[in-house]
Amino acid sequence: MITNDQSAIGQTYLILGKVMQQQVKQIILDYEAEQKTAGEAIEEIWQLTGKSIDPCTLADYWGSQSLDDFVDLICMPALENWQQIDDNTALQLICEIRENICRDSIVQRNCEALSKRYGKTEGEVYRIVANEDWSPEEALTELKRDTRIYL
Repeated sequence: MITNDQSAIGQTYLILGKVMQQQVKQIILDYEAEQKTAGEAIEEIWQLTGKSIDPCTLADYWGSQSLDDFVDLICMPALENWQQIDDNTALQLICEIRENICRDSIVQRNCEALSKRYGKTEGEVYRIVANEDWSPEEALTELKRDTRIYL
């Protein structure tokens, strides 16, 4: 059950996230208008988000995604405490990926956490989770299966 304190904290994070997204978007727009260098934009984005992006990604993001999607990806916080992901949380993350398959920020965040938790590459996690032939429970079973090759 979510308490009033947790709800207020969640709302604060939501508001701060929107402010950060607006700031990152403006930095990118300034870079695109040649009001900032790539180095300046990258440094400012790192200071705001703690995420490092390379100059090629900054210059070429538009080839694969919109500005809003790129900003969403940059500003999406990583899931902390991935070591504590239990079966119920993993199932929630799997379902969230499937429900938001076109939202790269959620897919990347959840795949990264599941990758760390189950010792698989993010690509392998995505392949397993996105397989619609498997139920979420079957996908979780596959994530938990040890597929390493021992020599």
